[in-house]
Amino acid sequence: MPFKTNGSGRKLYNKLRVSDGVILARNVTYPTTTDDGPIAGDDGTVKFLAINEGAPQVAGTDYDARFFSVVTTEGPEEGWKTAEHPSYIITHTPTKRPLEEIKANASNEATLANAKVFPPSEVSVDLAIVVAAINRDAKGLTLTDDEQAAVERNAKRAAAFAANSVKLEEIHAQIDDGQEPDLTAGYQTTLPE
Repeated sequence: MPFKTNGSGRKLYNKLRVSDGVILARNVTYPTTTDDGPIAGDDGTVKFLAINEGAPQVAGTDYDARFFSVVTTEGPEEGWKTAEHPSYIITHTPTKRPLEEIKANASNEATLANAKVFPPSEVSVDLAIVVAAINRDAKGLTLTDDEQAAVERNAKRAAAFAANSVKLEEIHAQIDDGQEPDLTAGYQTTLPE
């Protein structure tokens, strides 16, 4: 685990009171010009613990926050009160999210894909044209070119939404089986030809 450093490369420390372990100062440099050197006037009531902090990883790679949350634990190393150069250890452990949370994240990805097929900025205008087309058709009138195009475009959008819904069901089934599928692959994000 690497030591945490400041901008000039000096190690950072947490200053703890020895009697009760209370942190008196966080992320400070050592009070001498060299790290871990003797401190003038040290009466043994405080200790400076070098901060060791690791990056969160799952199986040696970066983790996917849609599948994992990070639990951070920190504290002085065992025996820190008597150690010559003790460490303050911070660990970040990815923890698998509950299935329902992962599935909600998958559903969010499907919603994003659907928004590419039917951008929210186009919804009100396009649906107004389709409603007008339905009214004209109900009255036996011929649809305008714009209305016909909107009806055809929205039929393609409906087909893309249906395909994305099937893809989401597949992803949910994989999640239920304990897999970690790609939550963004396989969605239709453009109108089918």
